[in-house]
Amino acid sequence: MLFEFTDQNFLPQSLRAVILGILSLAKRPPFGNYNRFVVDRILRLSAEIGGRVTVIELAAGDAPLTEELSSRESDEISAIIPCDLRPNIERFNYLAGKNSERVKPEYASSDLLDLKPFTKNDLYVCSTAFHHLTPAQKQVFLSIIKALKRPTLICESLRHNLLNHLFALFGFVPGFLYPLFCSTKRQFFTSAFWCWLVPVAPLMFCWDGLVSSLRIWTEKRWQEELQKLDWLDTRIESSAFSQFVWVNCRDS
Repeated sequence: MLFEFTDQNFLPQSLRAVILGILSLAKRPPFGNYNRFVVDRILRLSAEIGGRVTVIELAAGDAPLTEELSSRESDEISAIIPCDLRPNIERFNYLAGKNSERVKPEYASSDLLDLKPFTKNDLYVCSTAFHHLTPAQKQVFLSIIKALKRPTLICESLRHNLLNHLFALFGFVPGFLYPLFCSTKRQFFTSAFWCWLVPVAPLMFCWDGLVSSLRIWTEKRWQEELQKLDWLDTRIESSAFSQFVWVNCRDS
């Protein structure tokens, strides 16, 4: 049974935070541009939908998309709502403080399998979270967004192929360098402990990346699953190391 360390309850909170921090680092320059690519698609899709949409960052974690999106000028985005099963209150408050007019965090627990509509013009964004669901839970999630009639962008920072399996093994690079990118002394010493003194965080990050790439649906699997449901609009786009699936089930 494949598992990811960040899904396990036995993991110390400080170690989990470091692994998630490495993931955040790996998705932005100088290591990657994943967050920027996702936000580019959000803005493009928002313009296609028309009107002013509210972007809901599902399973937001430290809300990297909210941070990137709130820094962009856009007439199509009325508000950005980060939410999570375990909301990062400190991080959410920080982002709301930087842009209180647009960033409106949801502080209550928000489960992917128990979604609620926030406004009439929601655009759900599920980034690097869909693959964490079990096969049965994935079907439930797709059924929920179909029933809610909310356009949804499902993104993954890896793909299911040999190149990405091998690429995941190089996750030790941002893992070992992560302490150098920490913004506070507390973060530095915590990450230095888990990345250098007891260097399990980079190894766990590599393992989680490999398992993630194995769990992610292939483009062919996505096509098969989407054909089972009656969507108004579906698109599957891929880059070398990312996957973007757009489903729109709003009334035509």
